[in-house]
Amino acid sequence: MVFAALFAASPAPAVGLRLPERASQSDRYYVTVRTALGEIESGNNVSARNKYSSASGKYQFVKGWDKFFKNNAGMRWSTSVPPRGASEHLKISMGVRQDMLFDTYYDLIISPWLSATRKSKTALSDAELVALAHRQGTAGADLYLKTGKDPYAGKNGNKHVAAHLRAMRRQMEFYNYLEQQTFMVKGKS
Repeated sequence: MVFAALFAASPAPAVGLRLPERASQSDRYYVTVRTALGEIESGNNVSARNKYSSASGKYQFVKGWDKFFKNNAGMRWSTSVPPRGASEHLKISMGVRQDMLFDTYYDLIISPWLSATRKSKTALSDAELVALAHRQGTAGADLYLKTGKDPYAGKNGNKHVAAHLRAMRRQMEFYNYLEQQTFMVKGKS
């Protein structure tokens, strides 16, 4: 398989953790994956703007997604990104809005693709698959899973897929570590 060499030195992803079929604020794994993706894309900065493209916000959607979000969530992505110098209150409310839009994207695009892709026996975790599909689009992710080809590498400031997937794995490991530390502190009190 294409991924054997890429992750040979990395620890295995969490086994058995599955993302839900629908976005859920009560599913800690889903919220953790969404937060990790936001961290990779923008440092979870709701005001982030990509200097190479029209990508913006926490999840770095380009303006081409506006029609999808308008038709499926009643609002455009580009109107959910606060202007430079916005108040903290506006940034917080726009962050919530961006999370809601991402949930719509997950429900309608990522989750169905993820369900179909799990059947292909890929070595990637659900979190890594979400990062791959978000970065490449589902068709590009399918191509990458089959051939290992990355048509976007190095273009418009894009990292190579392998670096993107390693970043997702590191974020998930970090969040898992934090959760274990929180559990240990709670267990001692």
